[in-house]
Amino acid sequence: MNFSPNDTRLVMPSDIYARSYQAAIAEGLSIHPDAPPADFAHFAAHVQWLNAPNAEVRLPNGRRALRVPQVEAWLTYAYTFVGRVVIRTRLTPELEAWGGHIAPEIRPSLRGQGFGSFLFAMALEKARANGLRRIMLTCRDDNAAAEQMFLRQGAVEVESPSLEVRRFVIEG
Repeated sequence: MNFSPNDTRLVMPSDIYARSYQAAIAEGLSIHPDAPPADFAHFAAHVQWLNAPNAEVRLPNGRRALRVPQVEAWLTYAYTFVGRVVIRTRLTPELEAWGGHIAPEIRPSLRGQGFGSFLFAMALEKARANGLRRIMLTCRDDNAAAEQMFLRQGAVEVESPSLEVRRFVIEG
């Protein structure tokens, strides 16, 4: 299948993308460890959990807490799951250190083709439309693609509490 970022659209998670989403997971797309399984028997529950306002999540330190206000949207082409983005409107101290306001991820087989930058730019626009003026971003220290994507959108690197995580801020 040959398509470009301009051919995609941002949608709410839906079971119509189940097969493609499951294929992306098989390729290495990460899923939250607290989410219900994404297999066919549990897919509706998985999709519902993604945007459930009071879902409980496990924090990196092992504690459990209610999820912060957020929305997950999927980048798709026809019935193909391309990637996803989580946009958080509020951060906990843990998310300030690792997670940030915007967390995009493209399925492994489509990385390096401009989909991540396209998705990130759309998410940034939505975050600003929802009143976020100081946007915190994080990535693993070895994720040069994310770093470049952030910098192209005007992010500035800030101090990080961990050597494994790089933190960036976009003001305005």
